[in-house]
Amino acid sequence: YYIIEAVVGDMELMVPVKRADEVGLREVAPMLALEQALGVCSVPPEPDEMENDYRRRKAELGEALKSGDYAEVAQVARRLFFRGTSRVLGATDRAMLNRAKDLLASELALAAGSEVEWAMERVESCLAAMMAEEAQVAS
Repeated sequence: YYIIEAVVGDMELMVPVKRADEVGLREVAPMLALEQALGVCSVPPEPDEMENDYRRRKAELGEALKSGDYAEVAQVARRLFFRGTSRVLGATDRAMLNRAKDLLASELALAAGSEVEWAMERVESCLAAMMAEEAQVAS
């Protein structure tokens, strides 16, 4: 078994070595790829990028979170963060945003050999930069 300890939260996962590929176990993403994914978080989404129907949005974003693809997870964080700037997020959207930020921060911390707190600050600063970009475009 591979024994994987979660960076965020108190969780341990055991994956049989022979099933690692089947379950999608992969190495930590390279730092450059994570930086590129985080760069996307700094750009406001187009109006048609976010599904307005609650059930469809929940399904679409939930699948992206389950994918384990950090680029898709970054898109989830970006879209939900942006949505939260114009309206109060419901409990499900807020939970998915927090999950996306945790997943990104965990991957970033592992790739950088750094603390999760530093990585979360980096994720949140990229999301905040989106709003600065939005404000600049609006003026």
